[in-house]
Amino acid sequence: MKKSLKAALIALTMTVVLALNVQGQTTTQPQPPTSTTGPTQVSPTPVTAVQMPLPMLMSRQKMRTYAEEQSKYALSIFSSPLPVGDEAYDYVPVLEGSEAGIHAALTGISMSLDVANPEDWIYLQVNTYNEHGQPLLIADKQFKLVVMDPSGRHAMPSDYADITLDMVDDPPIDIPGALYAFVDELDANGQTMREDSLMVDEWGGVHFPWRLTETNAILAVFMNDGEWVYWNVKTGVPIVVQKFTVTVNPGVKNVISFTDCDVLQEVTTHGGNGENVTAELKITQTGKTSTVSFWTTEGKWFKSVDVRKLGESSWMTYMPTVRTLGSVSVQLQSLGAGTYYIVPNWNYGDLVEPDDPYVPPVYTGGRG
Repeated sequence: MKKSLKAALIALTMTVVLALNVQGQTTTQPQPPTSTTGPTQVSPTPVTAVQMPLPMLMSRQKMRTYAEEQSKYALSIFSSPLPVGDEAYDYVPVLEGSEAGIHAALTGISMSLDVANPEDWIYLQVNTYNEHGQPLLIADKQFKLVVMDPSGRHAMPSDYADITLDMVDDPPIDIPGALYAFVDELDANGQTMREDSLMVDEWGGVHFPWRLTETNAILAVFMNDGEWVYWNVKTGVPIVVQKFTVTVNPGVKNVISFTDCDVLQEVTTHGGNGENVTAELKITQTGKTSTVSFWTTEGKWFKSVDVRKLGESSWMTYMPTVRTLGSVSVQLQSLGAGTYYIVPNWNYGDLVEPDDPYVPPVYTGGRG
C-alpha cells in the first residue's frame, strides 16, 4: 500500500505543477546549467559567496522556516486499500510560506473517500512542495473507522485530520548556478575529518541534510562559473577564501647537483653511520675535467667512485688518483657534454647506511 501511495504521490506532484500553470499561475522553471535545449535558454546567474549568506544552515529551526517559506503548493491524500478508486486527493497553492499559510491552504478541503471494509486502515498523507515540485514538508498518518452505534454504522475518528508536517531529510537550498556540492565535517580541532557529497538538482537546489545544521562543518559548492564558494555551517556566513600562487621546489633525497665544476662533498656520519649520497655532474662543454672527492664529517675518505653517464647502461669504477696530505680525489678527465651520476664507495665501517625498515620474511618451508 505504501509503495503505491508513493508512486501516486510522484504522479500527483507533477499534476500539481502542471494544473496550477494551466490555471494561470505561471511558474518559471529554469533549465539545468548544462542544457542546450533551445535558443531562449538562460543559465542561472552565478551567485558568489559574498552576495549570498545561508542563514538556514545555522539550525534545524531556521532550516524549517526556510522550508515553510519555499512551500508553494500543498497536497493531501486519503487512501484505503481498494483495488479501484482507493484515493482521494486535493492540491492547493500556498499563498504564504508560513505555518499559518500552510494551515490556511489545507484547512477546509472536502474530499470523498470510498471505504468498503471498515476494518481496513485508512492512510492520510500531506506534503508541501517548492515551485519545482520537490517535497519540503511531509507527514503521514494511519487510522481506522470507529463504530458509531449498535447498528454498525461507522465514522471517521474525531482526530483523523490532525497531522503534523516536518521537514524532509535533506530539503533543497536554492543556490542558483550550483553544479556540485560537498559538506566537510570538522573535528574538535577544526580539521576536516570526513567529506560527503550532496545532491544538487537541475535548478541549483543543494539538498542539505538538516541533521548537519548547526554543526562544525563547511559547505563547499562548485558554481557554473567554474569557481568554488564556501559557507560556515554554524554561522551561515560565506567563507572568504585565501588564494595562493604556489610553485614546487623539488629535490631528490641525498642527491646533490653540480654544473661544470669540481665535485667536493662532505657526507654526514655519526659513529660511522650515515646515508650515502649521489652527485649529479652536468657538463655543458666537451673536454672538461672535474676533481671528485668525498669525505665524512668524521674524517674518513671514500675508497672509489662509480660513474655512469645519463643514457648509458654501464657504471665505471674509478680509484683515487690523487693522494696528498689530508685529501683524496679522483680526476675525471675529458668529459663529454652530458650529465654524470657519481656514487662514492667507502671502506667497511667508515660509512654504514641504516637498514631498510622493512625486511621481507625469509621462506624456509617446503611446498605442502
